[in-house]
Formats: sequence, C-alpha cells, structure tokens
Amino acid sequence: MIKSKMEKTVVLYNLFLHWLLETAAFILLPLIVYLIVFAALNIEQTKLIELPEWMFVSIILHGEIMRKYILFYSNYKGFHLKAIRQISLGILGIVTSSVFLVFSMVAHYREAFTLPPFYYRLQMLLFFFSIANSLFASIWIGLTKGEGHLLSFMYKNESEEEHLKDG
Repeated sequence: MIKSKMEKTVVLYNLFLHWLLETAAFILLPLIVYLIVFAALNIEQTKLIELPEWMFVSIILHGEIMRKYILFYSNYKGFHLKAIRQISLGILGIVTSSVFLVFSMVAHYREAFTLPPFYYRLQMLLFFFSIANSLFASIWIGLTKGEGHLLSFMYKNESEEEHLKDG
C-alpha cells in the first residue's frame, strides 16, 4: 500500500519509465531511426508530418493498448463496461489510423493525389493521442495491479508476497 506522497511519486515515476522503455525500445525506435536518417538527408522539416509511418506506429500503439486491456480484464469474471469502452476505443483507433495510413500512402506515392494541410495536423493529433492513451493505460493498469510497488527499490525490505497482498 502506498503510504506517502514520495512513495506515490516514485511509483508513478517507475511506471512511467517502464512504459517509456517498453514503448521506445520496441515501438518508437524504428520511427526514431527513420527520423534521424530523415534529418541526415537534409529533407525539409515540413515534409516530416507528411510521413505515412506516423499512422503505422499509431496502429501498433492502439493494438498494444488493446492487448494490455484484454489481458487485464481477463482476470475478472464477466465483462465490464470499462473493458467494452476501452476495446471499442482501441478498435476505433486502429480503424481511424488505418484509414489515415491509406490516404497518406496514396498521397505519398501518387503526386496527383493531394491532401489538405489540416489532414496532416489531424494525423499528428491521432499519433499523439495514441501515445498519450498508451501512457495512461500502462500507468493505470500498473497502479491497479500494483506493478509500481514491484518496480520500486523503496520496498526492498519487504517480500514480494507482501506487495501483492497489499495491492
């Protein structure tokens, strides 16, 4: 059980770092490498938001969020309304990102097909929403399951069973 404000801060910090390492290492790393190469080739920065890869990463993030929620809610009997909402939001994110990906790829490879500038702003908004949603889901599930305690060194004098019993 979390006792002080400092312990809460450490638990949230641990969950954030866990999410950051998990997401950055396996999902965002290919995009980061792509952006480094993009910068090394001196391509205009305005072309950066026109990349179709933003939506590809968004699809992966929404799928990862759905996987986490399905695994989390599989431990409960029955089907909770919150589970239905979260899975519906994930499906909506995947479908919307897929549609945006198709339009972006067509615009990228067919010069006759152009998209309005606000489209790319919507694309970036959807990408950042998927990142924020992934962060929220990881922290919320981590707090609910007590994973922040297990990641913390503040509890090194207690056994792991005590953490699970308190959480």
